[in-house]
Amino acid sequence: MEVKNICVGHKYTDKSGTEKTQWEIIGKMFVKDDGKTSIVIKSIPVCWDGNAMVFEQKKDEQQTSAQQPAPAQQKTDDELPF
Repeated sequence: MEVKNICVGHKYTDKSGTEKTQWEIIGKMFVKDDGKTSIVIKSIPVCWDGNAMVFEQKKDEQQTSAQQPAPAQQKTDDELPF
């Protein structure tokens, strides 16, 4: 089974004045071996417009999620693979 993060982006401006996106994990997407997909939403952000992105989990997150549910985490543009 493949597990992916469902994330919502929040725009902010860093110290140098560059606009960036901070990503908050709001749930998980599970792709089962038979191709079926299911999602679990753990939190709903205030003023959420319903749009979300799906990202691959990092290797350290995969190990953590196998042991116990991970708390909501936030990611910045610098941490994303694209």
